[in-house]
Amino acid sequence: SGKIGATNMYRSVAPWAVVLVFILDILKSAIPVGIAQFWGAPHVVVVLVGLAAVAGHIFSPYLRFQGGKGSAPGLGFLLGIAPDIFLIALVTVVVIIVVTRYVSLASLTGSLLITLLMFLMGKPPLYAWVSLGVACLIWFRHRSNIVRLIRREEHKI
Repeated sequence: SGKIGATNMYRSVAPWAVVLVFILDILKSAIPVGIAQFWGAPHVVVVLVGLAAVAGHIFSPYLRFQGGKGSAPGLGFLLGIAPDIFLIALVTVVVIIVVTRYVSLASLTGSLLITLLMFLMGKPPLYAWVSLGVACLIWFRHRSNIVRLIRREEHKI
């Protein structure tokens, strides 16, 4: 696709690169969110920090605002605000990738699962609603993948 991110590193560089890029993409949002929480920032500031990291990945000014799709930084944001849901989502995403070999399907399913769990597990309402917004953004960024999944033309890893 020409986008930045772990999946394209896997396809264009080497399989080992996916792990490195995936971890770095998660950390680019988890670290700032963790720092904001460590400093005792209110929920709204934590959310703004996390959204800035995700938006910076998706709309990178260094890449003419044509960045990645936001799934891994979204997971990193989640790691900072809800580590318990992060673990559930990470396991789910990995299982979907291993079983189906569709990264896009894992990203789409994971974003919905995260939103559902945020509401069901009683996380702060602001976090739950922002997770819904991030999920919508991830789905928007994956619209071409959705079309290919429906047509059964999506690329597997």
